[in-house]
Amino acid sequence: MEKEKKIFEEVEKTISVLERMKKLEPNPFLYTRIKAEMGKRTLKNTKKTQLPFAIKPTIIFVILLLNLFTAIYFFKTNPKQDTSELLINELKADYQISQTQNDLLIGN
Repeated sequence: MEKEKKIFEEVEKTISVLERMKKLEPNPFLYTRIKAEMGKRTLKNTKKTQLPFAIKPTIIFVILLLNLFTAIYFFKTNPKQDTSELLINELKADYQISQTQNDLLIGN
């Protein structure tokens, strides 16, 4: 009971101190200063990341060329045939290994 009373007194002291505190007045120009600083930073960032006008079309042209070469390569090759040949070769190699192992075990 005594412990609860001490806690209650401490809470009351804290509340009374907070009520007596003077209210802080905000700076009326704070918002405009923050807004101006943010505007300066975005302006600096856009100047750094801007590319010269001639580079943009060049980059787009290179990307289109890469896409064109990729499309030609994709349609030129037959992925089913390549995959089936690869699978057959792998199976042959596996079978030959297991066949030689069986021959060694049997003693042929």
